[in-house]
Amino acid sequence: MSDSDTDAEEKWRGIGKRLRETRQALGLSQREMADNMGVGFRAYQNYEKGVRGVPVEAIAKLMQWRG
Repeated sequence: MSDSDTDAEEKWRGIGKRLRETRQALGLSQREMADNMGVGFRAYQNYEKGVRGVPVEAIAKLMQWRG
């Protein structure tokens, strides 16, 4: 695994952690958060775990929902 792969994985985990903290602060379940972001439940779980990067479109939809 290259350094750039490791860096990307660390960033995804950090984003996932912040996403989980935000969801918990809002008092939402993972399913509710996924619905508000317009993504599937399993995809959302992978975002929180840092397994996948979060699409910009999903973040934009969340920001629109939150105002």
